Amino acid sequence: MSGGLPYQGPLPGPLGTSTTPAPGSLRERNRGPLAKEKPDDGPLPEEMPGSINRGGPSPGLADPAAAPTAVSPEGLTGKEMVVDVRVEGHKSEESLRRLQHRIRTRVGRTIDRDLVEKDVRSLYDSKLVLTPVATYERVGENGVRVIYHVVELPTIKYLKFFGNTIKKRTLEKKVNLKVGDPLNASAVGEAKAKLLEYYQEKGYVRVKAEIIEGDKPNDRGVVFLINEGQKQKIRKVTFQGNTIASDSRLQTQIESKPPILRLFKGEVDPMKIEGDVEKLYEYYRGLGFFRAKIGRELIFDEQQKWLTLNFVIEEGPRYVVRKVILAGTEKLTEEELRKDMNLTENQFFDQAKLSRDILDLRYKYGAKGYVFADIVDSKVFQEEPGELDIVFKIVEGKRFAVGPINITILGDNPHTRRNTILNRLSVRPGDIMNVQEIEASERRLRFSGLFVNNPAEGIQPTIKYERPEISLDQLEGEQPRQPGGYRGQSPDGLDDAAPIAAPRGARTPSAERRAASQQPRAGGRGYLSKRGDASRGKP
Repeated sequence: MSGGLPYQGPLPGPLGTSTTPAPGSLRERNRGPLAKEKPDDGPLPEEMPGSINRGGPSPGLADPAAAPTAVSPEGLTGKEMVVDVRVEGHKSEESLRRLQHRIRTRVGRTIDRDLVEKDVRSLYDSKLVLTPVATYERVGENGVRVIYHVVELPTIKYLKFFGNTIKKRTLEKKVNLKVGDPLNASAVGEAKAKLLEYYQEKGYVRVKAEIIEGDKPNDRGVVFLINEGQKQKIRKVTFQGNTIASDSRLQTQIESKPPILRLFKGEVDPMKIEGDVEKLYEYYRGLGFFRAKIGRELIFDEQQKWLTLNFVIEEGPRYVVRKVILAGTEKLTEEELRKDMNLTENQFFDQAKLSRDILDLRYKYGAKGYVFADIVDSKVFQEEPGELDIVFKIVEGKRFAVGPINITILGDNPHTRRNTILNRLSVRPGDIMNVQEIEASERRLRFSGLFVNNPAEGIQPTIKYERPEISLDQLEGEQPRQPGGYRGQSPDGLDDAAPIAAPRGARTPSAERRAASQQPRAGGRGYLSKRGDASRGKP
């Protein structure tokens, strides 16, 4: 069935009057019952603007039934008006309706080639048709007809599984197919892969599936033949060759485990077993065994039902840290940065200690105003086996001061005063940023008892700060207030701090502090935007 048959009605009337549309066109299909029953004694009432071929042509446009001439997309000026939109190649009224729903080109609008291309992509994405193509026909002097040519795919008439013990409804959800969907051979192939993956997750390692129907051109349904095989479970997990960690410790690093009470879970999953090998590699590398080799051995019983999973480990040498190098330090001394480091020279490499050292270095820089310092570690292996150097590459960045403090209180009926929160903060606008004070202020808000504090659900008072456009090093003029000191003094040895001056349109730090105590809300641009988000429950 086609949506664009040759015109068979009477000759078109004068412009602006009703004409009988071509049978099969979108105009004919979208005409409502009222329009068909109205006697042909005058012009029809104006239809909804922007619709696809509803009623007669718009006043002043060429009639779509006029003899058309084909035109290439390049032959359009972009000023033509759309007088007709058709879909050709569909097989049913239902499919036509679904395809029309995806077309955004409308009668009465100026032709838009980009919109037509989007319509073509939308038709293709629907997976209802193959390789849709749009063509144009010129109608009259300033009219254009848009025709979408499609090759409609058959739909799935039935979906069946044979040989399965798992419920059909469960399998239908896993394959993501249902009756009425387009019958696509590639989609059926993907459904088979999903089916096998699901069975293997459930312990059917030797499952086989075959597509009986659904991958041939004349098929009208999808049929899978499944040979589930024996369901297999893990009897026990063993380790061979491990010396640095016990079997119990290594079992905490993997997911493959025997079933609980020999009944629940514990299925053999090949993908999970391969993932466990990678997790053991990660664990050993974190302890300094960079040349460790790990394999797995699968030992089934005679009935092929129970599996003994054995991990074979060759640990190799454990690497020792020869040197710890700090590169890029200018604002803070190496002695200050190296103090209380966890991973030092002549120690075995430990990834957990290295991660703590990176956090400590960021914490030390953050306490001095360098809250966005970038610290990256790298490992340099030496020619001598078992030795490596740890290099911390530090980009200190700019130094920042506290800007306006914005407070947001969530809840059904928030009524806490702004000053109640400000009194629990140990930072003020103009202070040099200090992550230690930020964390201390956050703890005071969380344990004040005024707000909901439920970390399990992610509902608790939090303080967030973000990078501004202007840093402390870029400002000139007024010296910020130092924590524990006075304006213009540097009791903490921060003499390298550039003085602060308000940029155009912003207030000085002293004005910010006065405004914080006088205004009910804070705003404007400052040196660092810091937001305190507090969640309050129902009173």
